[in-house]
Amino acid sequence: MVAVSDTVWATMWLDASVNHFAPRTGIGTGIATYIDFDVHHQHTLAERTGGGVGPYKHPGILATVGDRPFVWIDDDIAEWQHHWAAQRNAGGIPTLFIQPDPAVGLTEEHVALAHQFLGSC
Repeated sequence: MVAVSDTVWATMWLDASVNHFAPRTGIGTGIATYIDFDVHHQHTLAERTGGGVGPYKHPGILATVGDRPFVWIDDDIAEWQHHWAAQRNAGGIPTLFIQPDPAVGLTEEHVALAHQFLGSC
């Protein structure tokens, strides 16, 4: 089975993610889709950087994915968000969080896990 999915960058880098990260990772190459978190919340730059921004991203990601299956790859996901994902899964909406170690970053295993998950949806 081949997974059909949309790639949407959900990073605080916003539109820079498309130009900076996509070509370097091969994820989302050729797309120009990202979540503009400022549309969903107005915070200072200090409130949008460092640890604890995962919950800040949540409303924008939820508005984007709705009830569709999705994979969220982020090094900053709060415990309550893991519970939220478990509830979505229990309700029949496939949801996978991949939380890389910030000191290591995204690995080939993470990417393979995401592809495997999307292939099963």
